[in-house]
Amino acid sequence: MEPSSKQKTKNMASGTVDLYEYAHRRSTRPTYSWAWLFLLQVLLLLHPLTVLGDGPVVPCNSTQFCQDYFQSPNSECVVQSDSDNDDDDANSSSYIMYCSNPFTVGGCLYNMLPGWNRLRVCNSQDTLPTAVDAGHCRLSRYYKEVRFLSQNWESAFITSWIQQIILSELLDVPTSMETGMSGLEVQFYDHPLRMDYGTSNDWSALQRATERHGDCSHPASGANEEEETCAHVNVEVWEGQSDLIDELVAANMVEPSLGNGALGQQSWFIPRITALKDPTLLTYLGMRGPENRHKMAETFLLPTTWHDYCQLVSEDECDTPDDRVTRPPLDDQEGNLYHHANDYRGYFRFTDANNCTLHPTTCHGFMADYPCGWSSYSQPQAVYNDIAIEPIKYTYGELTQIWAAANDTQSHLLLHWWTPEALYQSMVGTDFELLRVSLPPANQDCIEQRITPVERCNESISVQLGDPVGACDEPSFPLQKVLTRSLYDMSKDGPLAAQSPAYDFIKGFTLSDFQLGKIFDYWLEASEYDDIPSYDLRHATCRWVVENWDDLQGFVPRTYPRVFTSDDENNNAKFAHTLQAHPFHIVALSFGICSTLLIVGVAVAVYQQRHRRVMQNAQLEFVSILLVGLVLVALAALVAALPPVNWTCITVAWLFNIGYTLELVPLVVKIAAISRMMRAARKCRRVVLDRTRLVRIVAALCMIAVLFLGVWMGVDPPHKELQLHLTNQQNDRGATIVTTTSHCESNSQAWRFISVTWHVLMLVTATVLAFQTRKLQHGINESQALAILIYSHFFFVVLRVITFFLEDSIGESQAALSRSILLSVDVIATAFIYFIPKLLSSDDDDANRSSVYASTRRMPSSIVSGSVVMPHAPQLGTTTTTTTTTTATTTRNPTCSSGINDSAKNNDVVPVMEDIESFHEDVVVDQEHAPNKEGEDGDDENGILERHFLDDDVSNENAPETDAKPEEAMTMIDGCGLRCRHCGIVN
Repeated sequence: MEPSSKQKTKNMASGTVDLYEYAHRRSTRPTYSWAWLFLLQVLLLLHPLTVLGDGPVVPCNSTQFCQDYFQSPNSECVVQSDSDNDDDDANSSSYIMYCSNPFTVGGCLYNMLPGWNRLRVCNSQDTLPTAVDAGHCRLSRYYKEVRFLSQNWESAFITSWIQQIILSELLDVPTSMETGMSGLEVQFYDHPLRMDYGTSNDWSALQRATERHGDCSHPASGANEEEETCAHVNVEVWEGQSDLIDELVAANMVEPSLGNGALGQQSWFIPRITALKDPTLLTYLGMRGPENRHKMAETFLLPTTWHDYCQLVSEDECDTPDDRVTRPPLDDQEGNLYHHANDYRGYFRFTDANNCTLHPTTCHGFMADYPCGWSSYSQPQAVYNDIAIEPIKYTYGELTQIWAAANDTQSHLLLHWWTPEALYQSMVGTDFELLRVSLPPANQDCIEQRITPVERCNESISVQLGDPVGACDEPSFPLQKVLTRSLYDMSKDGPLAAQSPAYDFIKGFTLSDFQLGKIFDYWLEASEYDDIPSYDLRHATCRWVVENWDDLQGFVPRTYPRVFTSDDENNNAKFAHTLQAHPFHIVALSFGICSTLLIVGVAVAVYQQRHRRVMQNAQLEFVSILLVGLVLVALAALVAALPPVNWTCITVAWLFNIGYTLELVPLVVKIAAISRMMRAARKCRRVVLDRTRLVRIVAALCMIAVLFLGVWMGVDPPHKELQLHLTNQQNDRGATIVTTTSHCESNSQAWRFISVTWHVLMLVTATVLAFQTRKLQHGINESQALAILIYSHFFFVVLRVITFFLEDSIGESQAALSRSILLSVDVIATAFIYFIPKLLSSDDDDANRSSVYASTRRMPSSIVSGSVVMPHAPQLGTTTTTTTTTTATTTRNPTCSSGINDSAKNNDVVPVMEDIESFHEDVVVDQEHAPNKEGEDGDDENGILERHFLDDDVSNENAPETDAKPEEAMTMIDGCGLRCRHCGIVN
């Protein structure tokens, strides 16, 4: 089998072929002989099935033809316009039809390994999302793409393809191929089966991968002339590139090279027919010196192109067919060929340079040598070993044509070649088998003094020749592979469960030259009756992979392949699976539902009992705001218990921050008011409290919270973030199970820090104030309940903060669920600490524990709602109360009484605000038995009841009348007997 190249295939002549004749050639295995390669060369150059690089490989007229040809249901006949755009109109005047690569659908294992039903993963050279929708491949959720530098010879193709198969189909790592040239493709899964020969040793591609931090997932390199090449791995590097590799290692671009498992050997080769004619040509000793000059010049003639043959050899410019040519070349492309199936067999011409009669001291033969850029030392070896041969540089395609011409015409040929390689492998055991010529043995000094590939193509002859010490033979050399440092960084990025196996697998993978030889055998065997080298090499590679599958799995790193628990789930099953796989979700969800139902029920009950004294005393504005905040927090806990998605993450942030602000700010304001009145009482100062102040403060702080959340959601909104957990369990395919959990997270942790800090600051403030008011009796206020409530909130906030520090140990998902449970319990605790006792309390129960009645009087209109006086005077007297009269008498502190009497004379009453604070259970209002000024039903003419709330030793006998409206009604206490521990609050 003769490998094709872009240079070669551009020169292929068009023709016609019975497609179905080729489609049925796969039924039997033919006899193996050397002649098959020549026949295949003829076929490849004759028919248009291999138009590599310029068009599709296998033309077709129906999908059935493609399926019969490849014996695969996964190939189809594709209609495509000449402009590379899909065109479904078969009547178009400008379209082409070709068979698709059967391995595009699913991959190698999917098509050839029995029982394998997993699709390959897609790569950047697939057409997305079309490839996914068509069932060709699936997306890889966790691993970044790895790109191989294809080189431009078949052994590198094979090595890359095997790794592409294992990475893409077993390990779920996307892989692609970099040809280094625009418009060329060679990846294993290429849809139109192209196998183009691009550039070799494109070290800039590896440098670019490092500069891009490993991101080579741009579209195929052939898609745009402006694109820059990029690759992570060079799978096959020969010894001549060692100096360049050392420079890249020193620049920290690549890692030191590693052996790829094969032994490379490149040297001079001659066919067996030449060695049989003159065995001395198998060693440089039979070539060197003046005595062998004539032999070399007469044996190794100059390869001749089709055009030159017609112009220089043919008597009538090929108008008359002869044993070498059947016709003239049709164009310049054909004219530059050294061999064309049937039409031009090739010719090796005797030139003046071969004429030792004319040039006895300078005559010489010709040698077919590598092109520029390849490692070759033929020129210094010939000159410094005094061998009369002139190496001529040919392209890879031209070299294969020259070899085909020598094989076709049984001509002698000296060429520079290498192993392992398909051409060499194809001739083993035949008359044209390539035999190595022995040159002077290599040593360390010789190897160090050899010319580089750059020097070899220098214009200066002296530079091309280099040092004479470097003119030795080339020993067998372990072929190398080079990995970029970015491949390691890319593979090891992230948590252990999410790290890619690419680096470890590629670093450890090896393929011996014997294994390569076996694949070449499969390729040549298949090509004898398939005639499609680009498909046959893929098929041969896949066949070898399937046959050696158990051995190849030995290169797979430990704990790989991995299966992620959510990979095989559909959308309808994800929620059920999450609850089943993570029972903690059920616990958090249960708490969230309970807390939400409880606080909603409490809110309904509070609304129904809103006219009760206990609710009025607690101030409905305060209670309402607190309940709204609790409902929002309960909903946040409930939504946080659900499997996270982006919208739930945003919803939780809004509900939680707004809800907690509404819940905490009223507590801070109320406990601050109590503290303020306590301080004022110590100095017997008047304190004026505006009941709308609470609403204004809550609105202002909520606005700040809304602005913060708006900036957060606009700049860096929280989103669903997956967390992977590597287990020790395996599924039925032997893949290690990785469980997946998810949580909500922003790119920056600063948002969460600000949110938590905001809540902590409010609670610390409230806690300090609550601690300062701890000595207040709750006879006429609810400071103890508020203090306990604040301590409870502070306790749960501390626990929430602790969960942030435990995320690394318990996992971020578990920590988030823990915070959801804490929020639910916090809401439940608030309900039982503050609301449930009020709802369960009874006014009748309070009345039974006290026989103190309240008289009804009017307040003077001069009393302003919201004013408070906190007296500060020791109680020196005793109090006497009577349960059979409508008034109560009290023995007062003379000093205090004097002040009060003066105030009474001036109608300067002492109002007491009661809308924030609840009062001591022993002090009650009994409207049913309270005497009425008018003597009717215990109410005054305005229906306003003045209520006197007395402490253990305090009564009120000087309460003035009031003309206040109902909403301005207030309770008054003279304040002298409060012992600086009570306050009154206007309702």
